[in-house]
Amino acid sequence: MKKFIFENEIRREVTNINPYLIDSDNILIDKAVTSICDLPKMQVGNEPYDGGNLIFTDNEKQQFIVGSPTSEKYFKKLVGSNELLKGTYRWCLWIEDDELEEAKNIPEVNAVIDAVRISRESGGMNARSCAHRPHQFRWVNRSKTNQIVIPLVSSERRPYIPISFIDKETIITNLGQVIYDAPIYIFSIISSHIHMTWVRAITGRLESRIRYSSGISYNTFPVPNISSGKLAQLEIATLNIIEARESYSELNLGDMYDPKKMPDEVRKAHEENDKLVDSLYSSKGFSNDTERLECLFSQYEPPRLYRRVDCLSQAALSDSQRLS
Repeated sequence: MKKFIFENEIRREVTNINPYLIDSDNILIDKAVTSICDLPKMQVGNEPYDGGNLIFTDNEKQQFIVGSPTSEKYFKKLVGSNELLKGTYRWCLWIEDDELEEAKNIPEVNAVIDAVRISRESGGMNARSCAHRPHQFRWVNRSKTNQIVIPLVSSERRPYIPISFIDKETIITNLGQVIYDAPIYIFSIISSHIHMTWVRAITGRLESRIRYSSGISYNTFPVPNISSGKLAQLEIATLNIIEARESYSELNLGDMYDPKKMPDEVRKAHEENDKLVDSLYSSKGFSNDTERLECLFSQYEPPRLYRRVDCLSQAALSDSQRLS
């Protein structure tokens, strides 16, 4: 029986149509624990399990400091998916182990620590597992330089998931995916149209919204070998996007990436980045997203059996061979 794929008004005969509706083998994308292409680790942020005691609104923080001025040093900004998209933040008490005894000398802080301990001791297994250190979140992850933050859920209407670099002092909650101490070029890759094409095809949904996860969306994404010259270009493309955003600081990320509100300068910076990232896979470029997916599927193998099959241009491939 003949098989056809239709894209707009074009009909193309193909040998097979897989579950993702492209001409490729019948492959199902499996969750991967680590990146199949050795990209830097992506993980969820910090999970509180605090009974609501360690997290404060801005007003709550100010009131707390009025009653306990010496506690201010222990407060850090807190950002999750919602705050990232809206350009807001909350606060959390963040006490390192070597600060604990000093912090407990502040009665108001000690009361918060006791409230967390009581909440955890009366909770489930996960809560009880961290009851012995009630001064901290259940998960404690920090960056040394920077962190790339990806919201767990983003509107399907946006052409790109709003991704951002966040300073090292801000604490990211478990409602955000994080790459700690990320190389700059990674932002370019995961902010690209070809990555969004992969995400839209294989990732899960919350209602109709895109639910981004490290195991499916990021770790399975095939990335070819990248020459040193291309890496430098990806870094420049990243900085161009960030610079374009800074010209519209009055917009939060959610609005900036709304297709009806996206500034032309930001859109143009992304489109230039899209061309650059596409060129990692094909010297000729792609006519449509179906071609992008077929290229990506040609590189994908289940994590255990993964072997790299690059779609690099001959020039880039030569660069990679010279570097090896």
